[in-house]
Amino acid sequence: MTVTIQLQDQTVEALASQAAARGLSLEEYLAELAKANDPQTQAISTADRVREFDEALDELFAADTHPLPPLPPGDTREEIYLDHD
Repeated sequence: MTVTIQLQDQTVEALASQAAARGLSLEEYLAELAKANDPQTQAISTADRVREFDEALDELFAADTHPLPPLPPGDTREEIYLDHD
């Protein structure tokens, strides 16, 4: 599919500069921008990030070979927050 849009010269220059900084052609960069702003792509990548985060937490807890020691018996919530109601 071919799409033609009219942009100001300074906008084209800025986009071309951003594309060059990423080692992409202007067309490739614009395609990436369109894909990054596609709601379906965003939903998938958000779901992937949540899944990856959950997996990382699972690995972290599975690797915990040194659990924290229990609090001393006198450290109740009431004793810790004596200055609060």
